[in-house]
Amino acid sequence: MQLEQGIKVDIREYWQIFLRRKHLFLLPLVVILLTVFLGSYKISPVYESSTTIMVGGTNFLSSSVQRMVPGSRSDQRPGSREYQWWINALKRRVTCREYMSKLIVKLGLMNNPLLREKAMKAKPNYPDLTVDQIMETWLINSLRRKIDVHSEQEGILKIKARSSTPEGAYKVAKTLSEIFIQETLKGELGGIREALNFSKEQLEIYQAKLKESEEKLRKFKEKMLKSQIQDYSITSANLAQINSMISSTEMELKEAEDHLNFLKSKLTPQELSLLNHHSSPQLLRLKDELRKAIDQLPGLLGRYSWTDAKVVKLNQLVADIRGRIEQLIRKETSSSNLAEAEITKESMEFLKRKRENLLNFIGEYTKSLTKGPAQELALSRLQDEVEANRRLYNMFLEQSQGSQIEESLKRAEAEYRFKILEPATKPLKPVKPDRRKLLLLGFILGSMTGFGLVFLTEYMDHSFKKVEEVEALLGLPVLGTIPWMGIPHRLRQRERFIGLKVFFILVLLSIFFYLTFFQGRG
Repeated sequence: MQLEQGIKVDIREYWQIFLRRKHLFLLPLVVILLTVFLGSYKISPVYESSTTIMVGGTNFLSSSVQRMVPGSRSDQRPGSREYQWWINALKRRVTCREYMSKLIVKLGLMNNPLLREKAMKAKPNYPDLTVDQIMETWLINSLRRKIDVHSEQEGILKIKARSSTPEGAYKVAKTLSEIFIQETLKGELGGIREALNFSKEQLEIYQAKLKESEEKLRKFKEKMLKSQIQDYSITSANLAQINSMISSTEMELKEAEDHLNFLKSKLTPQELSLLNHHSSPQLLRLKDELRKAIDQLPGLLGRYSWTDAKVVKLNQLVADIRGRIEQLIRKETSSSNLAEAEITKESMEFLKRKRENLLNFIGEYTKSLTKGPAQELALSRLQDEVEANRRLYNMFLEQSQGSQIEESLKRAEAEYRFKILEPATKPLKPVKPDRRKLLLLGFILGSMTGFGLVFLTEYMDHSFKKVEEVEALLGLPVLGTIPWMGIPHRLRQRERFIGLKVFFILVLLSIFFYLTFFQGRG
């Protein structure tokens, strides 16, 4: 078909061309639609489950509290560069290896015998990795391809998980969101917990040190107080009578020693061997009572006079015990000389202990007069030690209390800022294949293919279609035309064929529109 320039083409001519070549348009359209429709059932379904998490928002803490709590993110305001960097870091953290490993463990994906067998076969290709490491790497790569993390708006993070089963998609989305919340809260509170544990450890240490230093100071003060009481109650008269008693005791001790030597000269060798071996239980008990009574004498003489009732009573007790000791020795000893020697020996032990106690008392008193500055220095040192331990204890106590408050505020803030808004749900239908979208694309592709075939066939057809084309080509007028006349039974067959084609096309279009607009909406 050759047309000269300037010939006007009516739109009805194109419609006539389309009607004449309509089978070339309908055939590829129907074939492609059928292929797409039937092929969509061969595609494995893909289910998708999603969860929405709030990862920011309005500050939970007031500005005054934020200044008190170190580490609060006052600079991470929505829209700021730091906030955007933080959101991007959270998105990357969702699919990091640590989270993926925890997800694999919680879902039990390592318990796959087919995957383990495949990993064992691939082990020679990865000599530096164990079978479990190979399986974990494959699973992590597979999960990352099926997980999509994006931020729909500021402060909102959406996690999508895809799987071949509704249960698998739901479990991945739900478990991953739980891991994200748990690990994020753990990271937010990790530094505070370490500081709190350190403060608690130091608090226990310095609490024990404080109690120990306070106990030392208390005992030292009690000792000083007793010493001061004794020092203040001793007068010159008391010291004089004690010194007088020491002198008289030494004289009595000298006389007893001479008398004992005299008695020993009268004893036989056998009696001398028995002199130092006379100790019955009753005698030992009386000697112990005598020692206790003698030990009280210096203290009483330091505070009271000879004639005081307490001193007189103690002297009477001493005399009574000595008398009972003497009677017991005479009763248990057959020889009078041996008994007298035993009594004199016990008297010497009594006088020696008495003199020793009195001399010790005088010595302690003399030492107390010179130890005042040393006591003051020791007291000052103990007080400084107590104050230092108390200061450190209070410091760690305040730090521990501050860390506890900070942890509570941080936990409340983190639980407010990191919260699941829409939990994962089990999908009811697959997201792939999307038959509505596939059929729409098939219709577009089929229509384009049909129009292309019609255009190509018409372009390659050089036969005359109109009288004007013959006149334009030959330059001669057409005198007449012979119309085409079909055979009646062929016309009927053609009409039936056209009717069947129209019915078949209408059925296909009905199925297409039903699947596209009604089933797709459901």
